[in-house]
Amino acid sequence: MKHIILFIALSSLWLQNAYSWGNAGHRDIIAVAQHHLTPQAQSIISNLLHHDLKEEAVWMDKHRTGEWAFTSQWHVLYFDKNLSYDPDPTLSVNPHTKAVEDRGDALKTINRAVYTLSDYKHLTDSAFLFNLRCLVHMIGDMHCPVHCLIPGRTKNYASILDEREFYPVVSVLVPVKYNNKEYISYHVLFDNMPAILFPDKTPDQVAALLDNKSKKEIRQIIGQKAMAQYNGRYDCSLPLYRWACECAQASMKIWDYNPDIVYDLNPSTAELSRPMVEQELRHAGYRLAWILNTVLR
Repeated sequence: MKHIILFIALSSLWLQNAYSWGNAGHRDIIAVAQHHLTPQAQSIISNLLHHDLKEEAVWMDKHRTGEWAFTSQWHVLYFDKNLSYDPDPTLSVNPHTKAVEDRGDALKTINRAVYTLSDYKHLTDSAFLFNLRCLVHMIGDMHCPVHCLIPGRTKNYASILDEREFYPVVSVLVPVKYNNKEYISYHVLFDNMPAILFPDKTPDQVAALLDNKSKKEIRQIIGQKAMAQYNGRYDCSLPLYRWACECAQASMKIWDYNPDIVYDLNPSTAELSRPMVEQELRHAGYRLAWILNTVLR
């Protein structure tokens, strides 16, 4: 019981303070994706939104409490000690019905949105918009290193769920200072890393810098020629599993910059992380475009 209480407490703090990639990073990802959208996908999205898709970048972060509290667990991915995707931590027992329920995670949310948007012609505008918001945001969350939760770190920097420890920490109890600015945690520092690395650039300017791969390289990043289909609906499970494992591998790099987290962080943290951050933003943008182009045709 004490583990459950602690997890709930940490989760509450998390929801208030952990916005993966921040507004800047999520908008950068969408900007990269927009470079590669087909005219058909662009038309379908613009006909519904009547505004730039980047304006929907952090809608999911702003709607995580109250009537939207059920989406709070959708922003992370769990992995086992071998860095393989682990769906089990998203399962919990409803104290009222005693039934096992799936609270979901980023990967499941993306795949559900893909499945639903496959039938976009028959969706209401509100259903289309909600699933579009889920997709564009959770692709970003999936590629954010501090939203890949991996067992093992230390008790001081771990979230506890079902008696298993996961890191990186999301608690506000461990503040850090970087570049003369205090952050609630190491997690929150990396949520803000795109804004730190590109302080004076618009999302479109950042995308122009990041979008530097050839068509062949983009195909390798996506790693899939076609998406599986069942009864006319798309299933993105296979590429999502592979992308998740790659994201977990990338997430481990943030501990190289500060192996033992202290209040005053390594002053080179941002520049050391630049290759990884740019890679993950770029990959998320290419993969988001591929998904949208596949389902919106």
